[in-house]
Parts: sequence; C-alpha cells; structure tokens
Amino acid sequence: MIELYGAGPSRWAKCYWMLKELGKEFTEHTVKFAEGELRSAKFLELNPFGKVPVLKDGKITLFESTAIVNYLGEKYPESGLVPKSGTVERALYDQWTSFCITELEQPLWRITKHSMILPENQRIAQDVKLAKDEFAGLAKVLDVQIGNRKYIVGDRFTAADITMCYTLGWAQGMEMVAPYKNCLRYWKDNTARPAFPKHLFQKQN
Repeated sequence: MIELYGAGPSRWAKCYWMLKELGKEFTEHTVKFAEGELRSAKFLELNPFGKVPVLKDGKITLFESTAIVNYLGEKYPESGLVPKSGTVERALYDQWTSFCITELEQPLWRITKHSMILPENQRIAQDVKLAKDEFAGLAKVLDVQIGNRKYIVGDRFTAADITMCYTLGWAQGMEMVAPYKNCLRYWKDNTARPAFPKHLFQKQN
C-alpha cells in the first residue's frame, strides 16, 4: 500500500493529485506542522530534513515532490503522465518541470518566507518587492509561451501540468496571476479536472 505524508496546500498536493490521476489507492497521513511533528524522531526517520511530502511504497521511502511524481509516473507508464525517457516529450517535460521548481517557484517561496514564515524581525520587505517583480517578469514571458495551449507538453495532460498548475495556484493565492490571461485560463482549465484535490486548498479553520 502506498502511503503519502503531508498537509494542506504544501507540495504534497502535487503528489496527492498525481495519485488521484493514476487512480491508485493510498493512505494519507496528515502531518501536524503546528505541533512540531516534522521535527519528531518518528518523522525524521522518513525524511531527515524534516519536510513534506514523503511517500512510502513497499520498501522504498522517497522525499521531494518532483522525485515522487516522476517515480509514480514511471512506475505506471501506461498512464502517460510522465513521458518515456529519451523522447522529445520527455525533454520538454523535464524542461518545464525544471523551470517551475528552479525559476517560477523561487520568488513565491521568498515572498512566503518574508511575509509569513520568518519571525517578524527577520523579514525583509524589500525582498518581497524584489521577488514580486521577479515573478512578474517570468510570468509575462510564460504567458506568451502558454498562449492558447491546453497542456504545457504536447497535446495531452502530463505531470508537468500538475507541477505548473500547483506553482501558478500558489501565485494565484497571492493574487499575482490575474494580469496573465493565458496563465490564468490554463490554470483554471486544468484544476477543473476531477482528480484535482480541491479540498487541500480550502482555507483551514
């Protein structure tokens, strides 16, 4: 049985969505961040860095959302969610996934840290402004690249769309996507899929 550890709209949502697209049953373990569960000895045995997501599948334990998503896609190749290695589609898949996690996500993480996570005396307002400007520059180019595409790779939905939509959803939560009409349309269309885990993005009471 596959087990997935995480909570809320954190990066585990990408893995959760992937499993739902695959139609695979799994046990979800909601990690209690506020109670310090990430630093517990039990959790650190799963991920010594104390972060989610974590996936257990038989004898293998994996952390890092992209590694988990790719593992699942390659384990179930019939899904087509991760293109076959050595193909043009796989090269484009890797390109867009890498762009999301190394470029598009980084200013969002900086904004989050300096707005919510770091103690107030460590937050740098100027870094938030710089990060917003950086995201805007990237999103402007991305909007042109997306154009009228339905999917980011070829003519079918892949896990690259999961990663892209997760990242755009993060920005949408900060009200930063509306100026980019193609990005907004693409995000809305793909998150309307039945497998999208809407409940993970609902505000917690």
